[in-house]
Amino acid sequence: MPSLSAQKFLFGFAHALKAETGVFAVEDNKPDAIAFLEKAIESKPQLQVKVMKTKYPQGDERQII
Repeated sequence: MPSLSAQKFLFGFAHALKAETGVFAVEDNKPDAIAFLEKAIESKPQLQVKVMKTKYPQGDERQII
């Protein structure tokens, strides 16, 4: 289970952006991060994790923000 500080960070991040909903986009080659995020936000239906196809080469200028 994600730590309380990780959950606070994720919820705080969404709150700081004053977002009603939020999407965390994670490449499909990071299964640990996907599982972590899904567990961390399971009590917050307004937040979701979207698994994105890994695409290389992809430089920093193309990161999703």
